[in-house]
Amino acid sequence: MTDGATQATIARRVRALRKARGLSQTELGVRAGISQSYVGKLEQDGGCNMTLETLEAVARALGVTVLELQLPMEPIGQAAA
Repeated sequence: MTDGATQATIARRVRALRKARGLSQTELGVRAGISQSYVGKLEQDGGCNMTLETLEAVARALGVTVLELQLPMEPIGQAAA
């Protein structure tokens, strides 16, 4: 579904957002309907090839859009200038 560069961006965003929200991998997995081990793979650069359905579930669980998961990293909670 995504290329390697996009997967790496998503992996970093998911990890940063999860931590910013004080969630463990297990908690995010429960909210998104996926396993903790899948969350761990997802957070590794290129660790898994996720479907759009999974990407949408993870985005919802983190309170963001799929597009926001694909944007390059910027400090969490800060709007672009």
